[in-house]
Amino acid sequence: MPEQLYELEPREYSNLMRGYELRREAKRYENADLVIMQMRSKDSKKHKTLDYILGNKERKQTKKSGRVVSLDEKRKELDYLSETLGEAVIR
Repeated sequence: MPEQLYELEPREYSNLMRGYELRREAKRYENADLVIMQMRSKDSKKHKTLDYILGNKERKQTKKSGRVVSLDEKRKELDYLSETLGEAVIR
């Protein structure tokens, strides 16, 4: 493995490290979800958020709008995104 690591170009190494960071972050969120599930099963009065568990104080909680989105609006948005992003959007 060390030989393969030394043969990487700087961009390949950077992409490798970014992927590792993303996997670690995803694992932290997964673990935090499990912690929240356990906490909620034991204490139904206090609901902790994912940001509270992870210690993310800079993110502000946003409330969901009570707006109901119609199927036509969803299709328009999907068409707009597929035109803008190309084939990256999966239908």
